[in-house]
Amino acid sequence: MPNYKEPFKDRMKCNRAEIEFEKYCKSNNVKFYKYGIDNHPFGSDFWKVEKKIRSTPDYIVMANTTCFMEVKGCKNNIKMKDKDIDVYKFWNNLMPLNYCFYSIIKDELKIISHSRLMELIPMCETGNYPDANKHDDKLYYKIIWSMI
Repeated sequence: MPNYKEPFKDRMKCNRAEIEFEKYCKSNNVKFYKYGIDNHPFGSDFWKVEKKIRSTPDYIVMANTTCFMEVKGCKNNIKMKDKDIDVYKFWNNLMPLNYCFYSIIKDELKIISHSRLMELIPMCETGNYPDANKHDDKLYYKIIWSMI
């Protein structure tokens, strides 16, 4: 499974979390549409695109309700960047946003709402991703799998 240390292009070659999410949807008769912009042609210039657009949710899902779905994979626990959470608040105001988390170690998929994630965030440990740019804040929240 890809990790944050790999370049974006390499991470997108095999997104196991999205594969598992799509299998889940198909087996539960949930309609989904790949909405995110994973296949952009901008390469290293992608940072020039407005952050809200760069963080477009991965899917639009239509079941009992219609919502955005952000799919994230992990080994044991989820790490959500503070800056990303701020942008996801924007998307949640347009249409409800849910998260699908997939643990490759546990081979388990969990889905929670944005509002539930916001309830969990204050209880999470924090950390910082190392970054060459000292002005780029990479604060993240560590969400323990059992909390979800």
